[in-house]
Amino acid sequence: MATRETVVIISDLHLGAGDDFDIFAGSGKTESFVSFIETVGKWPGVVEVIINGDFVDFLQLEPWDLRVDRREAEQKMRRIVSAYKDTIFRALGQFLDSPEHRVTVLLGNHDVELAFPEVWKRAADAILAAAKPDAAARLSSLAHDKTRVTYVRSVGGVLVHIEHGNADDPYNGMNYTTLFHDVERNTSDFSYPPGTQLVYDIMNRHKREFRFVDLLKPEIPAVPFLLAAMKPKALIDVPGIAAKSLAAVGNKFIGWLRTKISGPTLARTGAASSTETVDEQLARDMAAAYQDAVGGSSAVSDADAFLLQQYFESDGDDVSPEHAVMAPSLKTAKRRLARAAIGSLGRPIDLRDEMYYKTDHANRADAMWARQRLTGDVRVVVFGHTHRPLKTEFEGNGLYVNSGAWANQMTLPGPSEDIGDWMSSVRSNSERNRAGFPTYVTLTAETGGADVSLNLWEGAGRLLWRKSIRA
Repeated sequence: MATRETVVIISDLHLGAGDDFDIFAGSGKTESFVSFIETVGKWPGVVEVIINGDFVDFLQLEPWDLRVDRREAEQKMRRIVSAYKDTIFRALGQFLDSPEHRVTVLLGNHDVELAFPEVWKRAADAILAAAKPDAAARLSSLAHDKTRVTYVRSVGGVLVHIEHGNADDPYNGMNYTTLFHDVERNTSDFSYPPGTQLVYDIMNRHKREFRFVDLLKPEIPAVPFLLAAMKPKALIDVPGIAAKSLAAVGNKFIGWLRTKISGPTLARTGAASSTETVDEQLARDMAAAYQDAVGGSSAVSDADAFLLQQYFESDGDDVSPEHAVMAPSLKTAKRRLARAAIGSLGRPIDLRDEMYYKTDHANRADAMWARQRLTGDVRVVVFGHTHRPLKTEFEGNGLYVNSGAWANQMTLPGPSEDIGDWMSSVRSNSERNRAGFPTYVTLTAETGGADVSLNLWEGAGRLLWRKSIRA
């Protein structure tokens, strides 16, 4: 009788230092993860847990300077380990006690520093501290061992392509080859892509005041929109950083709206054109999302653009005397920006809306990126990155599944909830604004193929969607 084989894919834990900026932290979160790993560890046969990127999050930890500094990264890893050594890391180590268990860690875009051996060693040592001496052979970081960020393996004869999913993201795609060269040569040529730098230049200037910014995934264009809705002068009065300021983005955003008034609906960007800067690209995506929020291009008028310009120059809730007459209109502008932020996230308001997980999402950007991976004998593609658990079944039996996230997400206002009340709640930085929705993908070998499922963990596994794939 053949040995049962199961692959479990999770992603986007975003472990931080256990402080106010740690988007994994929250009531019951570590206990939930420990119980999940303990349960998986009791499954029969061979079980491999794959952490598909953003296991930890170096960008959450101060200093927020965006330098890929090996010494600083090692210190940050020490702090992350200190926060989770007796829970997350210990649970993974105990899971590895069985000779039939493996843990494989892939790089994401928030934990690239794990490629450095000394940084990965801090994480590996914390995991292995609770494991038997022979467990080290069953723990693997693909970036460290094989200098790559994709993982292709067969489950029940079905070839599965696994990667974090940021490679084609126009804002978060990274040159990992340069990173691996730095690892080998002790050089410092790797840098974050311009879009990531732009987001964190924006976020880091405001996240002490608004801690929600790290809960919004994907960050673009949701973060600029919601910052604008909370603090309009953030789009005008940001000093320094020139083209990477919200002022530049806000001005170009209004310019896009004025240019496209009564014109066709704006297309969201793929890759930027050769002449388009990142802030121009972001402004275009913001304009497209704003059009969606207000009902398409026919609803974007010159008055809309003028209203937003006036709003950005106002003090928001504290309306200055010269803007007092416009107070109701400015309130409308603020709410439209917040709605645009929510819409741009591309996730259901209610994370428990089961139809979302049973429906295909073929027109989403990540599904299009995944489809490009369905080459040769690859039948299944699994991404993380977007924090949106979903599936798409393509013609010809190709399948894409996104494993979602274990990090917290932001609670969103329901259809009957006043968006002004929701914005006030978000401003409070209360933990009640965090929504935990820990999802995972399983692939189990079966006769003639593999069973693929998308699941939610809530003390026990709950099936969201399932499909059998023939080999």
